[in-house]
Amino acid sequence: VLGAYASRGAPTKPGADVTVLYDGGARYRSYADAHRTTADARVRLPLPLAFRVELEGALQTGAQSYVPAASAPTAQSVRAWLAAGRLTRAVGRGTATAGVDLLSGDDSPADTRYSAFGTMFGTNHPFYGLLDVIGDPAATTKERGLRDVFLSAAHPVTTWLAPRAELHRFTLATGAERRLGGEADLIAPVRLAAGTMLELGYALFRAGPAAEPLGLGTDRDYRRWGYVQLR
Repeated sequence: VLGAYASRGAPTKPGADVTVLYDGGARYRSYADAHRTTADARVRLPLPLAFRVELEGALQTGAQSYVPAASAPTAQSVRAWLAAGRLTRAVGRGTATAGVDLLSGDDSPADTRYSAFGTMFGTNHPFYGLLDVIGDPAATTKERGLRDVFLSAAHPVTTWLAPRAELHRFTLATGAERRLGGEADLIAPVRLAAGTMLELGYALFRAGPAAEPLGLGTDRDYRRWGYVQLR
């Protein structure tokens, strides 16, 4: 793995980040000898009326082999992309955010072109919901890609309680049936003392008709998860 990263500007001021990452000789799922280069750029801009916008785009290119269990490998070219946008506004002491993450997919991942964007070494947990129904998006969707439209809000109620909530609507990027499901998350961090936090969390996922073929649940069924964590 080789990488380079450059950043300019502070998080709340105009700025940009650029990342280039090369990973060679990788093997994952049914794919081997993957040599991929991923170039990513992110721009942050403050807007009037206490708004901020963040835009991101990435391209992934390279080559790999599809290795089926009972036949000869197929050489593939890798051509995939990611696009994302977030619009945030300060609301009193809190913030509200609307955003979308778009990851390209591949409805025929065994042919000579592979177009599902791989997040590779990504920490996917903060982006696609607390329940982790969506882990590595390419693996979770069986290469079909992901669209995540979301809303989030955080607001301190008191000096010791600052809850935040998220809503996600997941759809697939390819295929006839794309409705994957929706998730609601609620996190309530409670400050007990200096440096000590009690965090309560709850997540609810409702599966859509596209979830069952991927092993994520039967249409209209629910998955739930809650936790208590002392930090």
